[in-house]
Amino acid sequence: MNRVIYAIPFTSIVEQTADVFRNVFAELGENIVLEHHSNVDPDDQERETRLSRLAAENWDAPLVVSTNVQLLESLFAARTSQCRKLHNLVGSVIILDEAQTIPVELLQPCLAVLRELVADYHCSIVLCTATQPALNRRPGFPIGLEGVREIISDPVPLYQAMKRVEVQHIGRLTDEQIVDRLARETSFLCIVNTRPHAAKLFRQLRERTEDTAELFHLSTHLCGQHRAGLLGKIRERLLAEKPCRVISTQLIEAGVDVDFPVVYRALSGLDSIAQAAGRCNREGKRSQGVVYVFDPVEVRHQGYLASVASSAAEVAPDFDDLLDPAAVTRYFELHYWKHADRWDRRDVMRCFPTPLQDFAFDFRTAAERFRMIDDAAKSVFVPYDHKSARLIEQLRREGPSRWLLRRLQRYTVSVFEPTYRQMLGHDIEELPGEYAVLINPDSYDKHLGLRVDRIGYHEPETLIC
Repeated sequence: MNRVIYAIPFTSIVEQTADVFRNVFAELGENIVLEHHSNVDPDDQERETRLSRLAAENWDAPLVVSTNVQLLESLFAARTSQCRKLHNLVGSVIILDEAQTIPVELLQPCLAVLRELVADYHCSIVLCTATQPALNRRPGFPIGLEGVREIISDPVPLYQAMKRVEVQHIGRLTDEQIVDRLARETSFLCIVNTRPHAAKLFRQLRERTEDTAELFHLSTHLCGQHRAGLLGKIRERLLAEKPCRVISTQLIEAGVDVDFPVVYRALSGLDSIAQAAGRCNREGKRSQGVVYVFDPVEVRHQGYLASVASSAAEVAPDFDDLLDPAAVTRYFELHYWKHADRWDRRDVMRCFPTPLQDFAFDFRTAAERFRMIDDAAKSVFVPYDHKSARLIEQLRREGPSRWLLRRLQRYTVSVFEPTYRQMLGHDIEELPGEYAVLINPDSYDKHLGLRVDRIGYHEPETLIC
């Protein structure tokens, strides 16, 4: 095969995955591994030449590490810049890590393009996941893949041999009951489904914690540089076996190497619960870790979160072990199969009418409809530290440049459009070119990150001249 393309659903873990590959293949040379994503740090690249940029755009390297968004959206793209890499997909091994994250609304076009890559472009597709989604074609699931085989011929004994945690479903809990349980734990990781819920639990627990140095909050309301610093401190405390108590959103579930004795997980899809379990007794140093799954009473989920939690709740009564391979298969049957009306909700496949021999394909409309991530959020540059403050000032003074914007990527927080409009003028200023910067330093909390819950708030002492 010509090359390996390793696609990951989360930009936040592309860098560390690429670093692992570089260490493994160091003897083969410096240009074996190519990263292609938005957060590449130019400080790690002494000189970004035109040729290196062209290699990134063309995916011209033996091992390419990128994102599912970059890969799949390019396959439905209409712009030259996105399509420039497509010829290098021919004859490649394409590994989709965390394949279960393919959204139901785009399931049919995603599976269709994977079939096409195998059938006519000599690709080999690897669906890499701890919770194998039920994507095989079978009665009731006509859009499924054919010829799928397990790399591990008999996965059930492997699951039993590798089992390191016990999952207990502890039912419905109020926030007060959750905090009561967490307050009794010396070290724990608690993962919830929304940023407001994580912030609320953190504030409540902080009021009952004597040593706040052992308590951490993680969410995407913290810029990437902030999160990286906190994760470093968390790993140090865990390695030294010091008390470490973390409340996080699901951002910690993929690609973050941490090992807690106890994990609490708000009810979600079984794939998310399995990911949370991967942060418990990860190194196998204990005979058994414990994962407590709870259903938060005071949080009302909608859309995707409500759907996956409903499917998990439907499976739970029939299995003592929620991570049993049979339970996971049943979950994905419910998650994918029962939503036939959503397999192509955005009508992407209508852009490719049959018979295909006519080649009357509407790629421009397909590109507009095929969006892995909705463009409903705006990026805001935050002055998290002295370096970011200098970069923002440079943006004001000199305007944008490729070099500067890439450095600022590590200091961005995404804000949903309605909240962004409310904060504009109070907390956020929009520079020429629609680059948004945070101008109210009191809106960025050292524990919680961007405080979208208190628009226009200023600490009293900051108002005194």
